[in-house]
Amino acid sequence: MAIETVGTSRASAYDSSTSSAPVDPSVITASKAIAASTVTGTGGDLVLKLDHATKAAGAYPIDTVTYEIVRDKGNKPATWPAAKAFLMYIAGATGQEELSFEGCATLPATIVDKVRSRIDSLS
Repeated sequence: MAIETVGTSRASAYDSSTSSAPVDPSVITASKAIAASTVTGTGGDLVLKLDHATKAAGAYPIDTVTYEIVRDKGNKPATWPAAKAFLMYIAGATGQEELSFEGCATLPATIVDKVRSRIDSLS
């Protein structure tokens, strides 16, 4: 994997062994790389292992994932409904779309389904 500087604040990634065209960082190319990740968390933890050497077409492999940390049980009854609504919104189609407008990569449907299922199981 090599990095090619583009301008002063962006870099394109490409696989130098195949001489493929550079892949510019964007919401779409980062999402393609995240789609190639695997869930490695144990129990109810949804931790993703990113494949920074992915060969997925159009995937920008230099990504990081942001996690929301929430208690399994014992959330405050007065605030839990609002917290759960926020988490479900962010993990929903509208929330993912809004995040993409902010420059964040959207999660693949398979990951979103796992996130929503996990949120439903919290109390």
